[in-house]
Amino acid sequence: DLQVKVCDFGFTRSLPQKGGILTDYVATRWYRAPELLLGCTNYGKEIDFWAVGCIMGEITDGKAMFPSENELEQLYMIQKLFGSLPQNMLEMFSTNPRFTGYKLEQVQKPETFERKYYGRLNKPAFSFMKALLKLDPRERLSGTDVLFHSYFDDLRAEDPEFTNQNQKQNQNQYQNQNQNQIQNQNTITIKIKFKWNQNQSNQNQNQNQNQKQNQN
Repeated sequence: DLQVKVCDFGFTRSLPQKGGILTDYVATRWYRAPELLLGCTNYGKEIDFWAVGCIMGEITDGKAMFPSENELEQLYMIQKLFGSLPQNMLEMFSTNPRFTGYKLEQVQKPETFERKYYGRLNKPAFSFMKALLKLDPRERLSGTDVLFHSYFDDLRAEDPEFTNQNQKQNQNQYQNQNQNQIQNQNTITIKIKFKWNQNQSNQNQNQNQNQKQNQN
């Protein structure tokens, strides 16, 4: 019936409104985002979108995507699918006391997300899941991106609330575009006027100089 039931809030926590240090032990390891595994303490809602992507993979495969025994193995399994972690994450690993004495094994030829899931999901689902499972949290979908992703087109079409929101969003985009066009036109007009005034001033100066020369 297209309903999702959420349970077991044992590892959940509220996010402070003005930043602050957060604990990294907030999710079951198999669904924990890379930044959490590396000890990040200033994460955001992106960690939840990663977990949703892992659940989609589990539903598709019939088994967990990254069923590791520990955090080090978890990081290796993630790299085995997606390739090496970004440089900033590698630095987090090397500076985390938790991993002192350990070496993060590099994967030379990752399986790649495309090779594993392309053709097993329709295009919107594939695009959606891939966008949730970005190694860099800044590249993952935002909450608004999720709601308006093509994966949910059919559901939004059946929900008047989403239809109205979409219309309002389009109206706001149209208004913003008009405002930008007006601002650009005003900027061009100002530049033209300034250039014209500058030319007039130069002409007047030349005329005055010519008159003085003629008088002399």
